[in-house]
Amino acid sequence: MNKIEKELSFLLSRLTWPSGVIRERACKAIADLYSDPKWTTEVEKSLIGWISSQTLESIVPIGLIIFLYIKTNGADFKIPTREKITGAITKPSLLSDIVMKELFQEDKAPNETRAMNSGQFPDEFQVNPFFIKYSCNFLPSIYMHIIKNIESAKGVPLIKQWAFEWTRILDSEGKDPSAKTLNFFYENE
Repeated sequence: MNKIEKELSFLLSRLTWPSGVIRERACKAIADLYSDPKWTTEVEKSLIGWISSQTLESIVPIGLIIFLYIKTNGADFKIPTREKITGAITKPSLLSDIVMKELFQEDKAPNETRAMNSGQFPDEFQVNPFFIKYSCNFLPSIYMHIIKNIESAKGVPLIKQWAFEWTRILDSEGKDPSAKTLNFFYENE
């Protein structure tokens, strides 16, 4: 690993720090390096590699924001093609899709992540009682708390939509809901 690769690795590691200020400064430093013609190729290679190595869909957009910063900063440097960036995204998400849409506004490529959404629940959809009873066991209970607050304030049926998405995922995987995985100490429930 040469000196620039070590420095880039150091900067790229800062993109996942808890502090938003640290992440923002790292994004700007990487964008500034990219804007220097002697480092553009190396930075692009490292950033694309970093994006492709991410295992969490919530982290990928941080790398994409660097390209957005470069593009909106009026630099004369071209960002990689949509195909090259899309090829690096191993964990797509709605947020990464939104950033890509901003990056390539002129491009009318199909929107892959919209197909990941199950759409609006049908009128006849009934929430499985298992979902209500155990949703806080599979995800932090703060999610349900926040959704209940939004529902009561805005009147939007988010819990039903969440349950519909959950049901569709279980159906697509051919799985039945079970509390068995919650039983760590006893064989029988």
